[in-house]
Amino acid sequence: MGQISEIWKNLSYNQMCFLAMLVPMFTFFPKIYTYSDSFSRQLKLERPDYDSVQWSDLIPMLLVVPLFTVIKRICKHLMTPYFEGKLSKKYNGNALKLKVYKSTRNFFKIFYFTFITLFGFYVLNGTNYQTKSMFGNGDIRYLYSDWPYQEMPRHLKLYYLIGLSYHAEDTIAHFFHPIQNDFFEMLLHHYITLMLVLGSYMTSFWNIGLIVMIQMDNGDAIGSACKAFMDFVPVPVVLINYLMILFSWIYFRDIIFAIETFWQGCLFGQVLINGETSFHIYSIILLMGLILLNLYWTFLFFRMGYRFISKGEVKDLQNPIEDLKNKKLKEKIENCS
Repeated sequence: MGQISEIWKNLSYNQMCFLAMLVPMFTFFPKIYTYSDSFSRQLKLERPDYDSVQWSDLIPMLLVVPLFTVIKRICKHLMTPYFEGKLSKKYNGNALKLKVYKSTRNFFKIFYFTFITLFGFYVLNGTNYQTKSMFGNGDIRYLYSDWPYQEMPRHLKLYYLIGLSYHAEDTIAHFFHPIQNDFFEMLLHHYITLMLVLGSYMTSFWNIGLIVMIQMDNGDAIGSACKAFMDFVPVPVVLINYLMILFSWIYFRDIIFAIETFWQGCLFGQVLINGETSFHIYSIILLMGLILLNLYWTFLFFRMGYRFISKGEVKDLQNPIEDLKNKKLKEKIENCS
């Protein structure tokens, strides 16, 4: 209870906005689950020969989710001495512990998001809805052709299993991380992601889910590299990394995702499927929440760039070290070390 009261005490205006978005979205889960369950059962009854999605596809998550936890712990154990040596020149005490903790996590994310992005493009490759903006020759209008019995790309189930397991583990771990000023912001992001990934899979909108996940994941590898190394690599390297993040973020998340996938694919796509739109309605609201988060983070990126140009300071504005003023955070950092 003390930790919860500490969160409320340090709640900023933007985090209040994220919390206000999150609370009504919690009501979506039972509705999405109920619809997904009835939809998958109906699909199996109508087409027993069709390789439809089912809840049993998610059973391997019971192994994959804890596997991610183990891999992260191994990465933390192996990389802590390296980051302590590099970061101790700039930080000390609890600030050093927090930076090392965050850097080891971001180091793991570099490899995960690089792998999952390449794997995603491999699964998407050759489909008739892989558009030119996604390095293909397809058309976004094919997203709904033959729905809900469209041909499933090879390895799509494996791709979804890995992606959903990662986000499930990340959501659980979020409650055990040192609580910083982006707690509700990231909780909103985790919840939206889980609902979209799970719902899109169980309602045969996995082709949209595949595209959205690629668009969301590809910039995180670069962003994680920047967060892990920005305190001790040469400034030109940080600047190049920053420009790469900015390009990837604006191109995939702010332009292609918002205009092509959401506007043309999801909003106009609903017209193409008469009826059976229960999840579609919730997904549109969730995707709109994702767009707002992307725009907010883009704004933060520009603020970071302006700060660097005007003050020559490289700083993570999403959850800065100044959070250590929070006594509960200090205690939790000490427990994590």
